[in-house]
Amino acid sequence: MIQRDWRLRAATVVGWLGVLAFAACLLVRMVAPYPRWDLLACLLVVAAASGYWVVRVRGAAASGGGGDRVRYWWPRRRVTGACIAVLVLSVTSLLAVTSAESATEELLRIRAGDPTIAPVEIVEVHDVRRYEDQSKVRFRSHVSVTPAEGDTERDEQSRMQGEVELRQPAKAGDLVWGLYSPDAPQRGAILGPERDLKALIQGGPSTLGYVALAIIGLSVLGYAAVGLFTRNSQPLAASFQDARDRVRRARVRVATVTAGRHLRRNSKVKGGWDRSSPCPALRLTSGEETQDFFVDRCLEPQVLAAELVGRTGRLYWQTPAPDQAAASDETAAPDDPARVSSAVLVLDDRPDDLRYVYGEVSGGLHGPGLTSEAAPESPYEAARPVYAVGPYAIWHPGSFRPVTAGLTAALLAAALLATGAGAETGYGGSRLLWVVGPLIFGAPILGLMLTARRVTVRLRELQLSTGGLEAQDPQAKREAAS
Repeated sequence: MIQRDWRLRAATVVGWLGVLAFAACLLVRMVAPYPRWDLLACLLVVAAASGYWVVRVRGAAASGGGGDRVRYWWPRRRVTGACIAVLVLSVTSLLAVTSAESATEELLRIRAGDPTIAPVEIVEVHDVRRYEDQSKVRFRSHVSVTPAEGDTERDEQSRMQGEVELRQPAKAGDLVWGLYSPDAPQRGAILGPERDLKALIQGGPSTLGYVALAIIGLSVLGYAAVGLFTRNSQPLAASFQDARDRVRRARVRVATVTAGRHLRRNSKVKGGWDRSSPCPALRLTSGEETQDFFVDRCLEPQVLAAELVGRTGRLYWQTPAPDQAAASDETAAPDDPARVSSAVLVLDDRPDDLRYVYGEVSGGLHGPGLTSEAAPESPYEAARPVYAVGPYAIWHPGSFRPVTAGLTAALLAAALLATGAGAETGYGGSRLLWVVGPLIFGAPILGLMLTARRVTVRLRELQLSTGGLEAQDPQAKREAAS
């Protein structure tokens, strides 16, 4: 029976609920007096959940496991989750920047009176500026307007000035929506779509808010759907039900921890195969035979070595069906020793400390070729609880510091925006907004990129020092043969 750490899972859920609550507060009230205590409360929840998660994971990594079992398995959908997370964080950041940009002194003056939202007529165009936004040509015009309804005598005292953005240059006589104070036209007018103006005064989502709401909602529902349809997608789980006769198991020992690159299917490249990125691997021995068992890139090799070297267990994998092997030969699938098969390793040499790890075992077209037997039972049906290989070492000072720093910088930048940084009614002005705003969504992305590069460099060094497996490039091999 596979066990998971519900405390870490709950911390993850609470943290993302804090992010969604942050976005909801911006959708309900785009503009509010600073500091925004509602936003700061949401960020406090995110910080507390993230802090618990990081402290627990780092503490377990530092102790090398010990008695504190971190049972939460790294998500098999982490690439999908990372893409959705970047999308949600980017949209939320855009809402926060738009909120700060909308909190102007002009809006504060208009709201101090008896504001109204009504059509206004452009009576004079002072200036027109043309610019391109995502291949669309837009025109921002500085104009004078008067109320389009009511008193027909429009003198100079009823004129209000403002800026309007249209798809064509503004001209006298055009009607646009305006937010203004009828009893104080000297305070000016804010011009724009009716829905956006209502969001400034009455609350509720603006046009951008509805788009953000749709993106966030579809992202959450999409990830939930993926999780629902793949919740039973553990390696070989279906094989134990439909093809139990082809599931093999072998007694193995973890000799050392290495790294390398294996062959993987990729329908986007010619031939359908390419080489993976460098991955950590457990070097397994069974008698005189040796194979590499590749695991997730999130695992820290040094901690794996301290935790697993010397332990013994059973390796489960599935042999290909005869018709599948024949089909592979016909399509010239590479029979490279670095070609891998999905596998599960269950370490059972300590009855009170059963551990499991998902991965892919090398061996070529017909599997690892270890001395094996038919698997009489599934590791997922074990009577005793089996914990994930721990610790869940996603943080290492040599590799994962950039993404940790990026997320911390994004959280601090969001806190600064919530206190009024970059807003006219707050402090710092527009220059600070252009610094803090991009930092919210730029810092985590940059941190992820630097972390991926550092992990690759460290794994390549480990591969060279331990003689790790290196798959031949299928494309280069095919070109040389031709």
